[in-house]
Amino acid sequence: TALSGSSDERLKIAQPYEGGLNTIIAITPVRYRWNAAGQEHTKLSGDQDFVGFLAQDVQKAIPEAITAVEGPEEYLSFDDRPVVAALVNAVKELLARIHVLEAKG
Repeated sequence: TALSGSSDERLKIAQPYEGGLNTIIAITPVRYRWNAAGQEHTKLSGDQDFVGFLAQDVQKAIPEAITAVEGPEEYLSFDDRPVVAALVNAVKELLARIHVLEAKG
C-alpha cells in the first residue's frame, strides 16, 4: 500500500520505542517447514526449510509486530519492522555497555 513505504516524520506523531535487548532475548528464531495447513494457506511447499519466527512467540514480546488476523482460522500475520527497531535499540544498549567497559579498562 502507499503508506507502507512512507516514513517521513511530517506524517507521524512519534515517540521513542523502548524495546531493546530484553525484548530481543525474549523471542526465539526457529527453523521450520510448512505443515499441511500452512502449505494450503501459503501455497508454498512443505519441502523447503525456512528461518524466522512464530507469531505467537513474538506477540508476547512485541505485540506491535502482529499486524492482522487472517481468515476464519484467525491465523496471525507478522511484521518484522518492530523486531528491527528492537534490534537497533539492542545494538545501542550493547555499544553503551562496551563503552563503559572500555572506559574502565
